[in-house]
Amino acid sequence: MNGPSQAIVDRPLVTKRPQQVSVLTRQSSSKNLNKLTEKAAKHDAIMKRFNLRKMSSGLSISTTFGRAIIDKATRDHRRRFSLHRSIRYMTNNKTRQKIFRALTSPITPKGWASTVHGIIVLVVHNFQWIYLPLFTCYYPDGTSTTSAIAISLESFYLLNLLLHFNTAYVKQGLLITSRGKIARQYIRTWFTFDLLSSIPVQVGHCITAGSVQFTSDFVREIQITFMVLRLLRVTFLEKEIMVARVMKVAKRLTEWARYSRYSHLLGIAQLMWLVLLIAHYMACFWHLVSCDNRSHNVQTGTVGHKYIADYYYAVSLIQGQGNSGGTWGENLYSSVAIIAGSVILAIVFGNVAMLVSNFNANTTNYHRKMEAVYETMEKMDLPLRLRDRVNEYYEHVWLEYEALDGNVSKFQHELTHTLGIEVGLYKHMDLVVKVPFWKDCTPDFLTQIVQNLDVRVYMPDDYVVRRCETGNEMMMINRGRMTATTKSAQTMRSKAFSALGCLVPP
Repeated sequence: MNGPSQAIVDRPLVTKRPQQVSVLTRQSSSKNLNKLTEKAAKHDAIMKRFNLRKMSSGLSISTTFGRAIIDKATRDHRRRFSLHRSIRYMTNNKTRQKIFRALTSPITPKGWASTVHGIIVLVVHNFQWIYLPLFTCYYPDGTSTTSAIAISLESFYLLNLLLHFNTAYVKQGLLITSRGKIARQYIRTWFTFDLLSSIPVQVGHCITAGSVQFTSDFVREIQITFMVLRLLRVTFLEKEIMVARVMKVAKRLTEWARYSRYSHLLGIAQLMWLVLLIAHYMACFWHLVSCDNRSHNVQTGTVGHKYIADYYYAVSLIQGQGNSGGTWGENLYSSVAIIAGSVILAIVFGNVAMLVSNFNANTTNYHRKMEAVYETMEKMDLPLRLRDRVNEYYEHVWLEYEALDGNVSKFQHELTHTLGIEVGLYKHMDLVVKVPFWKDCTPDFLTQIVQNLDVRVYMPDDYVVRRCETGNEMMMINRGRMTATTKSAQTMRSKAFSALGCLVPP
């Protein structure tokens, strides 16, 4: 017995729906939220009925609008904001108990507190990448601003040290929330380093010296050493953990940034940021090398003027435009910088070319396919009208399914057995239950029907069923529109259903 098949007929070409909506108005936000809620409820109902997998006990919608409060709803009428009601809610016993439990319970890796902590750590980490060479090269004696920044960093890492004693961790798939085990795990790993990093060296120096304007060389070397070690630790050991925490803010946006075709543009932006950071470090080191030579260093003016002049010269070195009229140290640094700049430019140009090529990969594959189709039709010497229909077919399956070989069900067949059934039930369950004698069938029977559905694409003006043919298939309209022609040449136009399928007996 062959499986049921599914056909698509006479569907006008439409543009594909956008994969990500970034900005929504209040009314459109509520409409999209209701649509997402209906889809999630429908999917949950299907999973409960067919018992394919264990259902999650959390929210049914994994979206940034999951906990949003919409002022203007489309179906139910929400109450307006009331300050008195909000104060009464915040001061009742249940709310105070919830807040107390949230403050006293360990922070879970998937909680909002862990996400906020990851965002702050990532921001501080990138700030230190920029601040480290500036502090080292342009402020050798320190200022009140550098002292304030050092005190802020020491305070932050002291709070970070205390926060680690209240952060749960996962071990062999189990969430460990015991504070004793959390403390022992932290002491065995990074406690010593974090304790040394959080020692208030700058605060002690300001108290003993009685001033915040200057920093001793010893304190400055300690600060630079620990800043470098913290940067190396986060960059090479904890970067993936921090990024994973930040990505929990918007899962759909993260998925779009990772896997959509626009992720290649983000890769180009990241590459440009890396080049700017390298030029920043080269400018700071050039200022350190040329500080004794008046011909290449601006002796008057603010630090900003000096930095702009050094940054311009660093960019020139990257492009291979150095100045030979300097000291031996400057010439040596310029030579090394020019060689390094040549390698950097080669890497940048190669990666940009690859990213741009990947950005247009789908369009390129489609054009290559159409070129091959054109060459094949030329060799077969097909008539122009038939060629037009072939081109329309490939254009339709590309716009609707992004398929180049006509296999529009390829995605479902690539999945596991359970995932394939789950996707098929979600896409075609409404189509199957429209058949009256299938409505009350068992889930196993409906699963077999949906699992064996086959997609067929019919072009406009194609005959799907002919009079006097032996019927061996049961058709169900999935998308498109069909016209029934009577014997007297009168036509009956059917409704524009959203699906079409058929059952093939042995």
